[in-house]
Amino acid sequence: MIGGGRRWWAFPVADEYTSNGATPPTLYEWAGGRQALQALCEAFYRRVVADDLLSALFAGMHPDHPRYVALWLGEVFGGPGAYTAGRGGYGAMLRHHLGKGITEPQRRRWVNLMMDAADEVSLPDDPEFRAAFAGYLEWGTRLARENSQPEAERFVTTRALLDPDGWFARQRDAHLGRLAETRPPEFSGLARHDWQIASAAHSRAVRLAEWYETDTALVMIAESRLHAALVAGLLTRTYFRNAADAVKRTGLAGADVQELGGVLKEQAGELTARGKPVDGNLTLLFE
Repeated sequence: MIGGGRRWWAFPVADEYTSNGATPPTLYEWAGGRQALQALCEAFYRRVVADDLLSALFAGMHPDHPRYVALWLGEVFGGPGAYTAGRGGYGAMLRHHLGKGITEPQRRRWVNLMMDAADEVSLPDDPEFRAAFAGYLEWGTRLARENSQPEAERFVTTRALLDPDGWFARQRDAHLGRLAETRPPEFSGLARHDWQIASAAHSRAVRLAEWYETDTALVMIAESRLHAALVAGLLTRTYFRNAADAVKRTGLAGADVQELGGVLKEQAGELTARGKPVDGNLTLLFE
């Protein structure tokens, strides 16, 4: 999700949702909910395993993989947070792509097969829905491709939670050397990525607080603090030992929702000044 506290897929909706002041549906609701996304993913992976470009990437795929992807899509489209609760959230999704070496032709084929599957299971075919749906697929697959490249692993330990095997301790000097060689735009791009996660968690915390879901709101606040701290670290090339170190050294350990909102606003301004705006048209976001 991209954008300062709003759903990035907020394309125009049909008149029946706006003329009477009704709230537009989430993309999850618009698609048809859990069952529709489950059917979509099952149809999609039937195509994948028979595809000459993609089948090798998914060799040995877990039988429940289509269900997991359906949960992920449901969550990012505004539905229940089932993927985060049961599978570990964005960090887990990122780890699944590390080292895969996805090529641009494979990325494009993935998008095309998903659009074909959407036709097969009769997802809504009105232009507004399909534009939002295709926009997410383009954005998400480009991030997956970038995170799958061999050089992406040099950044793993800037996200402290993604170092379960002590990689940094074994590769400290090589890691720091690569950080020193990395161009500033790469850090800004990674910072924008973490800002998007922080902003999404912050927005969810606000909504949960309004619904008196205090415990879950606190979890989302913690996630937002961490990723806002990682933004600060990436923009200043600061390495944090772990999640606690990150929020402590950036002064975000005790930040409440309002303070986090202010921090995210300042970070958005900094990223825009560096040529990595956190909101805008899809061309800008893919740069």
